[in-house]
Amino acid sequence: MLPKQLLHFIAVANAGSFSGAARQMGISPAAMSMAITTLEKNLEIRLFSRSTHSVQLTAEGESFYDKISPLVAEIATQLEYLKQQKDNISGTIKINLPYEMGLNFIYPYLLEFQCKYPEIILDLHFSDKVLDLIEHKFDIGVGNNINGDSQLIARRLREMRLVTVTTTAYLQDHLPPKNPDDLSGHNCIAYRSPSSGRVTPWLFLDQGRIIRISPHGTLVLNSSSAIVHAVLAGKGIATVPYDYVSAAIHNGQCIQLLPQFEPKPKTLWLYYPSRKFLSSRVKQLISWLTEE
Repeated sequence: MLPKQLLHFIAVANAGSFSGAARQMGISPAAMSMAITTLEKNLEIRLFSRSTHSVQLTAEGESFYDKISPLVAEIATQLEYLKQQKDNISGTIKINLPYEMGLNFIYPYLLEFQCKYPEIILDLHFSDKVLDLIEHKFDIGVGNNINGDSQLIARRLREMRLVTVTTTAYLQDHLPPKNPDDLSGHNCIAYRSPSSGRVTPWLFLDQGRIIRISPHGTLVLNSSSAIVHAVLAGKGIATVPYDYVSAAIHNGQCIQLLPQFEPKPKTLWLYYPSRKFLSSRVKQLISWLTEE
């Protein structure tokens, strides 16, 4: 363990007096003298020869100074470098993203951020598996499931509407459902979660009451994009994030069903391990994403 009095020792050696070194470090001469005495006692070496008017390094003290002074100066340089780096928008940011939502709706903002800060290196991991941010050394994660007892800091990123859609081509051969129970008579394109392996139920809201429907049909897919392709091909009905079909709804390629039963939006969260000691690059990216 390094003695904490090393800086006092170097200050006295450079100043040539206890009083001069004490002024530089903002302490009293008595406190400076006490620090040097403690260091000498711990090392069992006399570092200074003291007289009424001067303080001189002993031979042992001069040898000690020659060896440690460059090392302490290098440590000071590195500490200053770290402080400067903290305020510099450069370096690597490691991010965990859900595969499709991250690729389609978060990734473009990340590329824009990198254009603004070209010295940033983005280390992106696309996965629908729930990973431990700290264990895998991620700076930031994005997802819609946060454990209640999690120590992570969560920031609201965006709201995700879930809408039930189909095409007019499909409805030419099928009556449109009037309520969620009518979906049992339709070809429902189901989503199987890549992380859990389970088929995701469809949720609807009827005057505050949650209705849960298990979709059944001839297609079970683990990709929201693939589900949208199937819907646009007239294969059936699906519940998907609105962002995936907003353009198709607006241009008439597909239509929303049961809008009066649309569930509450899901929240997409941006989360990170701690508010303390965040680098400037991570802080800047958090602001960039949450303000978009």
